[in-house]
Amino acid sequence: MPSKCVLSGGGFQDSEGNVLANGYLQFELSQDSSVTGVGNVASGITITINLDANGNVSSSPAQSVWGNDVLLPVNSFYKVTGYTSAGQPAWGPNNQQVTGTALNLGTWVPNQVVSWSPSVQSVILQTDGTNNTSQLKLNLNAGAGMAITDAGNGTINFVSSGSGVTFKTNGSNNGSQAILNLINGNGMTITDGGSGNVTVAGVTLKTNGTSNGSQKILNLKNGTSISISDDGVGGITISSSSGVPTGSNVIPLPSVGVTFPGTTQSTINTSGSTNSLVQFIPGTDLRCQPMQWTVSLRTVSSSTIIQAVIAKCAIGSLTVLSTTPITFSSSATPTLAPAGTYTSDVIAMALDTAHDYYIILNTSTGLMGLQENGTGQSGSAGGVYVQASNFLSVSPLSFTGGTNEPGKALTVQFLSA
Repeated sequence: MPSKCVLSGGGFQDSEGNVLANGYLQFELSQDSSVTGVGNVASGITITINLDANGNVSSSPAQSVWGNDVLLPVNSFYKVTGYTSAGQPAWGPNNQQVTGTALNLGTWVPNQVVSWSPSVQSVILQTDGTNNTSQLKLNLNAGAGMAITDAGNGTINFVSSGSGVTFKTNGSNNGSQAILNLINGNGMTITDGGSGNVTVAGVTLKTNGTSNGSQKILNLKNGTSISISDDGVGGITISSSSGVPTGSNVIPLPSVGVTFPGTTQSTINTSGSTNSLVQFIPGTDLRCQPMQWTVSLRTVSSSTIIQAVIAKCAIGSLTVLSTTPITFSSSATPTLAPAGTYTSDVIAMALDTAHDYYIILNTSTGLMGLQENGTGQSGSAGGVYVQASNFLSVSPLSFTGGTNEPGKALTVQFLSA
């Protein structure tokens, strides 16, 4: 069972060395406590400890109090005041602790509580996790856009003196005002310089290593022997008619300016009616497959207005899949004057052996030259069909009611461009 602590010593005296002879000490417990196996200790009752003629705790009879180390709850202490024999306060009051079974009060350091649980920890002053140079003083200074005030009750208030940051995109507030995370987009790179600078860089548009005049638009255009197509999902296809020299005749038709045995005939616009000529070009007869090409033809009249298209069909079919206008100087209905040979604008239409093609030409104002081969022809030059009507929009093609001129062909040069 715990026992009380016997007190001794003290040597209480004034600053001149005069002992507190026959004075006394009063002990007041800081809070109600209990002793295990004994009972409760009331804090409201002041204990008097007598001093002898030397200012020490009188030992006859022995005097004792409950030690703070056996009192519960922990961290109790005594408020101790020393008096002269005349009752004048001379020492304290000081907060002191009593420990052990015997204690010499001469070991007390005034107003020092030596036992505390948990033990008292020293304050460590840090900024961003790093110890401050001074561990004795913390002086908070208001920076730009910040006000710091001491509320006087231990509370320090930090208040922004600015309006705060608002995150926006194109003038509209972002959904999150807590985080702004810049992410690379198509053709864009974002780099954090590490010092608050963020660099946003885009793609540089160049041609042959030289920056283009416009850095906003890249418009790819078909060039000589080059065809460019966009698949609509980000794919750009660039095709070349490589191996097809410019000016090559891609179909075995009579060449312009070459005289074959036979007679040049003027058959269009006979009797003033509107006539169409249809020249069959079987895909299987193609000598090469250019991505773009031109058509040359010869007029007979001094002034001729024409309109012409290329009709595309499946092999052996008369159903027109598509038509492409043949233009001269950007006109789909040019006046060709005087009589002579004329070459069309470049036609950006890929030719292949999986389709048949028809040159359909209409005019009501002039005569077109037909060439007849005296030895006869087959295939693409096996004949030309003359229809006494506008045949440009007919589908499927129907070769009835007109005139077939076997062994004759338009005087046409079908050239790779």
